[in-house]
Amino acid sequence: MEKYSLITGLRERTILKDVYFTPPFNLVEVREKKSNPLLEIMVMSSSPGILNDDFYDISIEVIDGSSLNLRAPSYQRIFVSEKGTNQRMNISVGDGAYFSHVPHPVVPHRGARYTAKNTIHIKNSSTLL
Repeated sequence: MEKYSLITGLRERTILKDVYFTPPFNLVEVREKKSNPLLEIMVMSSSPGILNDDFYDISIEVIDGSSLNLRAPSYQRIFVSEKGTNQRMNISVGDGAYFSHVPHPVVPHRGARYTAKNTIHIKNSSTLL
């Protein structure tokens, strides 16, 4: 199982409180201005795409009052997959928190089997973009 997870924290601005990833993923802070309260994280992958029998497990927790922009640099190819490929993403956005995420486009090859399940928990005062 390939996975990444992150939990934001607050210390005058949004910070990474906890982060974990396995190959092929890497999470990198790309915030240009360190005083910016918005935490910007780039999800990078060393894989050419999602391969047969891959299972991507993603967990994001944006705590109360924090702000996160999560982005990826390119599209995601899904190769021929007899057994199928899966992605599970769990997102939690706390009170007064902000989360923006523009997932990369998915490009399936002929014969690709792909299932994605996204679960998102938001509060009335949360912003989800």
